[in-house]
Amino acid sequence: MIKTIRLSVFLAACWLTAGASFAQNNGQAPVQEIQAWPRSIEDFVEMQRKQGNNPAGSAALLLVAFHVYTENPKLGEQMLTLIVHPELLVTSDTGYKGYALRASDLQLLKIQLRARTANSYFVGTTAENDYALHPKGPWKIQFRSSETLADPNASRYKIFVECNGADAPRPILLHREPANANGMWYVQDWSALLMPVR
Repeated sequence: MIKTIRLSVFLAACWLTAGASFAQNNGQAPVQEIQAWPRSIEDFVEMQRKQGNNPAGSAALLLVAFHVYTENPKLGEQMLTLIVHPELLVTSDTGYKGYALRASDLQLLKIQLRARTANSYFVGTTAENDYALHPKGPWKIQFRSSETLADPNASRYKIFVECNGADAPRPILLHREPANANGMWYVQDWSALLMPVR
């Protein structure tokens, strides 16, 4: 009986560790895997439905949208419209479902976001090959939790993504909108991700 109880406790602990809990583990947050690139906004909506209810999942979606943007700016813009916090959007007749990124954010993307920068956040890319992605997935992204803002039950959450072209991980601030019944996390600040890589 005692062995059964201990086994149950052990299995429960394993499930919590592997689940959506983002409690710190030596500063490490889960590695996110991208199995396939979204080819349409519908694909991205499905990805968001599956992994947008936790900070690392939404942060990974931001990096997916960055990668897509470097190959297809229009589709990338639509994806970013879905993943960023509503405060970063403006109404637009030409945007996705009536919304678009603010003009200042669009301008930054056009000026600063390059494929090598977007790809530098994926595990295994290097400066030596200009941060080229492996042609076959899965593609992995390594995150680190913030020591000062790492409560997954809070409405704001800061997470850091490893960058192969920088000496330190770069921050992403996320916000969970309380009115959102699905508990989705949205990106509040991603400006540090546009900094150049070596």
